[in-house]
Amino acid sequence: MLNEKAINGLLKASPEKRYRNFLNTVTDLEEVFAGLTIDKKVFVTNDEGLILLWPYKEFCELMLSSNQIPKAIEIHDFLEYCRSLEDSVMFSIFPTNENSYIVSAKQLILDIQEHLDELE
Repeated sequence: MLNEKAINGLLKASPEKRYRNFLNTVTDLEEVFAGLTIDKKVFVTNDEGLILLWPYKEFCELMLSSNQIPKAIEIHDFLEYCRSLEDSVMFSIFPTNENSYIVSAKQLILDIQEHLDELE
């Protein structure tokens, strides 16, 4: 569980720093957080159609609206999901009200797998 100082620090960090934090955290904890819409049970996207992902439940809850719920996804299940996507699918990693890091599904798979390999 993150304290207020850690949350505020990450909110102020650059998108690149938050992406590095995302990779380190999701590979260490072996889960990714996404938002699901309550009614359709589909991933929450932004106005550009990017799938939103966070490394911590606290940020997921902070950024979602009242008709969306946080969902933890086991990291290997998430990688399998990403492998099933078209190359054009993009993710918004660790979005805040200010910005986020944008990455393709293909690059995200490579980056997560590289971090997982380092842990093994």
